[in-house]
Amino acid sequence: GGKYGRMNDETSVAHTAFTMNLSSGAMIIDELRNVGVTVLSVGSGADVFAFLDAVTLELPSQRCLLYTDNLGRVFNVVVSGGTRGLNSAWETALTIFCGWEACLLIPMLTRCLACSDTITVEPGFLLLLFGFVFNNETSMTWLATTLLIRGTPSVGAYVWHSSVLTDYPRDTMLLIFAVAQYATNEKLKQTLYYIGIVLALLLVTANLGARAWKKLNLGVIDNTTFAAPILGCLGAIAIGLVFPYLGMRSVNGGGEDSGDNNGRLARQYVTLASTFTILVYYLTDYAPFVDALGLRYCAQASVNVAVGSWWTLATVASLSVCHKIQSAESKIIEPFLKSEPASPVGWVVPSLPNIVIDPQFRGEPYNVCCAWKSGSELLSVILVLGCGGIFLLHSVLQLKGDSIWYFGQLVSFDEDRQ
Repeated sequence: GGKYGRMNDETSVAHTAFTMNLSSGAMIIDELRNVGVTVLSVGSGADVFAFLDAVTLELPSQRCLLYTDNLGRVFNVVVSGGTRGLNSAWETALTIFCGWEACLLIPMLTRCLACSDTITVEPGFLLLLFGFVFNNETSMTWLATTLLIRGTPSVGAYVWHSSVLTDYPRDTMLLIFAVAQYATNEKLKQTLYYIGIVLALLLVTANLGARAWKKLNLGVIDNTTFAAPILGCLGAIAIGLVFPYLGMRSVNGGGEDSGDNNGRLARQYVTLASTFTILVYYLTDYAPFVDALGLRYCAQASVNVAVGSWWTLATVASLSVCHKIQSAESKIIEPFLKSEPASPVGWVVPSLPNIVIDPQFRGEPYNVCCAWKSGSELLSVILVLGCGGIFLLHSVLQLKGDSIWYFGQLVSFDEDRQ
């Protein structure tokens, strides 16, 4: 228990290290530094939470973060608060993400936007497609941009700075399609339909772009800036539109340190995926195929020109940078460290036990503004009383049959609703 949560020493190796730490904590840190390991050390008398706030915003590198208690024992620092579950979902998304399906979705979704007054595909069908078929291609977008573009060291560092563990962008897209399917107002239905299509298109391109950004080693966006989340998403979308085929898992292995120095294998995969994408797209413009699926098209000439231009430029751009893709084999792995997503810095010493710190012990909300920090009690009271007062007023007006505000318009109750 304690202020910093439970200690995890499940394995026999960790238990042995735990016992030995009683008299050799400082020696362990010194020995690690002597063999070239970058060690970040924080003691029991320091502000651990402030230290974690700072170190989790730094650029990722192979280093470990160790905590020394008042008895001189040394522990790896790991973060709980949902880190394990979120990392499991993230690793699953990375493994089963299908890049060529995501690349195919970009022109197909664009075709759905071609008609300003016609719903090409029913929202309910899109809900099923993105809910069950293309769920991985639209999942974990925010986490992908955070880890792959903004340079957050690990999932643990993300959890430390964020209370958002739910995939809200994807949930919002699915909710919009669900509401659009059952909307009785045709104008509202079309509006929600187009909003859902645009949101799906942004999620797909951002997922492709984040993966392509990492492969091209374009650097990271400074996490300490206020606009970092927005810049990360915009950068992912831009790269996803320009180099979409580099987001495929099979497109890798280029770079100077690999056997394929000129990216020949990567270009082959890009060629196959781009050819498949354009063939399927033009098949959906074939009249018998369209009639068989029951699609409702308007004039498609303009969108065909736009998609054809994008496909040509994106394919050429992807092919031209395949030789720059960095090979995973060229990375040097520190032999004394083990990758650990729950660590705030991404690495731990495998022979040491862990001390688990829960972000809820920080004592303040996540990423709150200065105004909230200085007047949280007053603002909380105002917010609760204001929302409660508005709701009570709304209820009283309903009982009296008077008018209420609905979507910004004053609407009177009919006698039937009294």
